[in-house]
Order: sequence, then structure tokens, then C-alpha cells
Amino acid sequence: MEKYLRLLNPKTTNFDSIGGGNFGALTREDVLLAISYARLSTAQDTLIKCLMGHFTIEEIERVSCTLISAYTLRDPEISINDHNGILAFKVAMLELFACSSNYKPTYRNRAALAGKSHMYVKRSLDHLIDDLKSQLKKDLEQAVKRISNQIRS
Repeated sequence: MEKYLRLLNPKTTNFDSIGGGNFGALTREDVLLAISYARLSTAQDTLIKCLMGHFTIEEIERVSCTLISAYTLRDPEISINDHNGILAFKVAMLELFACSSNYKPTYRNRAALAGKSHMYVKRSLDHLIDDLKSQLKKDLEQAVKRISNQIRS
């Protein structure tokens, strides 16, 4: 998937190095068409945009507030009115899309992202963040699989 996402950035794409000459080369337009034909849900489309780097940290926080409604329908433990659910969802989104590769999800790091104390995160948010993060990863994997199927066909 990283190869396909790299094709979407025209600054880093060297079309001469892609094999096949003019025939069979995968172009930016091919990847964009595959994404549009993949029939992604709104949540999956937003997650793909976050993965591609379309959103800043502030925009990811705003998007997480709107995406939480899609995930509350799946898991009744998460409530929109529940402050812990909203905060855990923001932290899960930030961990997936805005943190560096050497980031470790410790209580103190999660507390820094949430703006709460590390004991608060340990007692009430940690398991919820892990559950939400696994749901987000599943949705992202499903979206990537759909896009890959469209590119292959």
C-alpha cells in the first residue's frame, strides 16, 4: 500500500523508473480511480486520508470527534456523551496517524496526548484506547484490502 500512496505524491514519483515503459505502468490516476471504485465507507475514506497525511494534528482531533459516531454504533460501550470515549478515540487516532515510528504507547505518553495525568489514563482510558486502536486498524486493513483488489482488477 505504501507503494501506491507514494504514487499519489507527484514530487516523489519518478515515472521513468517504473517498469514497463508506457504500457502497464501504474500511474497516479490509476491509484485515485482504484480508491474511488473501492466503495469505502465514510469512516474508511477518512482513515485513508489520515494515512496519506492529508490532515494536521488539529484536523485529526476534529475528524476524530466526527468519526466517533460511526464507532459508537458498533460498540455500545463507547458513548458520544462519554468524555472518556471521546478522549480515548482522539488519543487512538493521534497514536495511529500523528506519532513518529519510535513512539511507545506508555501511560505517560498517552497522558501527554490526552492532556490528563498518567494515573487517569492508567485507570480509565488505557483499555479503551487499545480497543479503539484495534478497531481503527481493522477498518484500515479492510480499506487497504479493497483498494488493492481494485488495483489488481
